[in-house]
This record gives sequence, structure tokens and C-alpha cells, in this order.
Amino acid sequence: MKRGFYIAFLFLLAYVCPVSSVFAAFNLPSDVFRIDQLGEAQNKATSNNAPIVLLYSNEHTDCGLATAASLDVIQEFKSSCVIVYVTSAKDENAWAKFPKVVRSAINSPEAGRFIPICIIVNPEITRVISVIPYTRDSKERKESLRRVNDMISN
Repeated sequence: MKRGFYIAFLFLLAYVCPVSSVFAAFNLPSDVFRIDQLGEAQNKATSNNAPIVLLYSNEHTDCGLATAASLDVIQEFKSSCVIVYVTSAKDENAWAKFPKVVRSAINSPEAGRFIPICIIVNPEITRVISVIPYTRDSKERKESLRRVNDMISN
């Protein structure tokens, strides 16, 4: 009896897991700019004297961990910074639009190897304030984001 239950559970798990990963993609909130709108974002950041957070991620990911981490970045910085979403999907046109200081930061060892990567720059996009790599542990990630937000808010 127990064996039949476990087999049924494994079949159900095999069916649900691939299907649930399809739903890992996320929608960007309307107040998050895209890289094509970098000029608008920079104007808003300059007028509000707010840093710019460049969220290097993939909104179409099938990884729930990357989705959760990306949404944590948006949640933490939405009221203190101007957020710009930068796709990590291979797109040479988008990559060419990244300011050099941002490209260098994304490719730095400090940024880590996994998405999302969060690059915080001054409103003029001439200086990197912070590079926040992906952290798998949710609690540790949120604490790290909060510490950086507190640092740039003061």
C-alpha cells in the first residue's frame, strides 16, 4: 500500500515540477524602467537625487530562485532608487546600450556567476556604488539588500 502511494506521489511530483517551472517568469512593475528607457530613468534619478539600480536578470526565466531574488531587489529598492531592468538574455543590441561602467561591473568577479545581479550607480551613471551578487538564501539576501539600501539612503 505504501509503495503504491510513493509511486503515485513520484508521478505527481514529476508532472507538477516541470509545469510549475513554467510559471517562474515574472512581470516587471510599471515603475521599473527597461534599458531602452535609460535616459528617462536617468532624468528621474537626477531630479530625485536617487541612485539607479540596474537589475540584470531574465524576466522569462524558468528558475523560481532567480525570480524570487529579482523580485526581492525590486521590492527593496522601489521606494529609494530608480530601477532599470536589464535583460540577461543574449541580446547584442541591449548589451551595446549598457554604459561601460555597468558592463564592467556585471563582468566583475564581485558580481558572481548567477542572475540576478544588482548594480547600483550614481544618477550620472559614472560611478558604481555597489555590486550585489545573487544570494540563494532568501533571508541572507534580503538582509544584504537592506544593508545596502540603508547605506545608500544615508
